[in-house]
Amino acid sequence: MNYPLTILTPEGAVFDGEVEALTVNAYHGSLGVLANHAPMLAAVREGAVSVTLDGEKSWYAVGEGTLEVRPPRALVLAGFAVKAGSEAEAKEILSKRDEN
Repeated sequence: MNYPLTILTPEGAVFDGEVEALTVNAYHGSLGVLANHAPMLAAVREGAVSVTLDGEKSWYAVGEGTLEVRPPRALVLAGFAVKAGSEAEAKEILSKRDEN
């Protein structure tokens, strides 16, 4: 079952579509969100975020922000977010940002 997800930065939406699953890094561990998840608000740590649709994962390098789940939608508000080709690439993007 799919649900709508938006990943939003100050520059605009980086992702806005239907997903099967979302995984983000929170301050107390990794959080996974599936359809019909209970309402939730969580602080998101900088890290690699995965979005799953049709069994395929897409990766994003995401800065600190918040995750709001208000069924049926989920919203990630982040200081920055960039689409990456893999988890390793997302981590590389983040490490280069930390160097600057």
